[in-house]
This record gives sequence, structure tokens and C-alpha cells, in this order.
Amino acid sequence: RGSSTRGGTGAILGLVEKVRAGFDAGLTVDGPRGPRGVVKAGVVEVARQTGAAIVPITSASNRHRVFASWDAFELPLPFARVVIRYGEPMLLDADADRATIEARRLDIERTLTQITAEADQSARGGRVDAAS
Repeated sequence: RGSSTRGGTGAILGLVEKVRAGFDAGLTVDGPRGPRGVVKAGVVEVARQTGAAIVPITSASNRHRVFASWDAFELPLPFARVVIRYGEPMLLDADADRATIEARRLDIERTLTQITAEADQSARGGRVDAAS
């Protein structure tokens, strides 16, 4: 519905309304142009305004097509092994200051990097400790 380059503020406000109304939301957190893997502030702002938990989620596959795009988007091929990983839910207080907001953004980024590496390894047939 929007991005950091097109209608972002309106999209955030609309998303906040939907989450407050009880809907779940999913966001691609590194924005429409990247850089790849760098979490933008939108997801943290939605969580701050709504009290909703942020649950980092990622996936990987053992066979996929990689698109020639800034994010190297991967489309799993038929019959590919797909692994989905998620991190612990993260909360943010409505009155969080800028330093706390930035710390949470970095937490999300670190978690996504870690669980993506785990998903990649698992999809390739490597074993990953479920407790990690």
C-alpha cells in the first residue's frame, strides 16, 4: 500500500488503523530499494503506535530462482525444500525514545540476519540447533 518512497506515511497510518482493528500485518522491512537486509523504521513505528508484537520471519529454499533485483529476490522452484524460521516476538512501548526505537530496529535486523542464515543452512540440508 505504500513504501518509504511512495505514500509511506499514509500507508503507516492505514496499517496502524488495521492493526488496532485486530488485523495481523506483514511487512517487507528492508524497503523498496534497500539496502538489502537493512530494516527501515516503519515496522518499529507501527509496533510503537499499536502495541503489537514484531515477529521476525524469514524463509529459504534449497532450489530457487534468484531475480536480478536489488534484493536478490528468491522464488522457490516446484518441489523445493522450503524452511521457515521466526524469532522471538519483540515489543516496544508507546513512549519509547529515539534511542530505544533505534535499538529495537537493530535488534530486528540482527535477528533477521541470524535466522536467515539458519534457514539457508537448514534448506541446504545442514542441521541447525532448534534452540538457537
